[in-house]
Amino acid sequence: MKTNAPKTRSPSPHAAEPAASPLGARVGRIVEVRDGGVPHVDFEGNPHGPLPARLALSAADAHRLATGWDGVDVLLVFSAQDLCRPLVVGIVRETFEECLLHAEEWAGFEALRLRATGELSLQCGEAKLVLRHDGVVSIVGREVVSRARGRHRIRGGTVEIN
Repeated sequence: MKTNAPKTRSPSPHAAEPAASPLGARVGRIVEVRDGGVPHVDFEGNPHGPLPARLALSAADAHRLATGWDGVDVLLVFSAQDLCRPLVVGIVRETFEECLLHAEEWAGFEALRLRATGELSLQCGEAKLVLRHDGVVSIVGREVVSRARGRHRIRGGTVEIN
């Protein structure tokens, strides 16, 4: 005989219990990096002392911390709302200027790939390089100099000079 009574399910052993009070992000500091490159962080209100942290950073922020983490404020969130499981998600900066990437911060990268869906532009003063999605490459400047140690080719369906 069938009944329309709702079936009761036993709770899943993998179901997370709701946290009594959710934790927000906190500002902390990396206080040491141990063998294998594991950062240990500390933050206000931490009753446990320095804790190993996982990282969820952009390549630029990871590179910045790998080359000098001392005195750098980091933004922490906590896995499963557990203060003992910090995750570094970014570097805390005071101004927009501090957020800008500087060439020296990219030193040491063997390759750098930038992608854009519409247009990618590099500009410094009056000089500008523009790459467009349709394959057009534009180089604009007060003076454009092109040099080669070996053969210098200019190829195209049509080559116009002046």
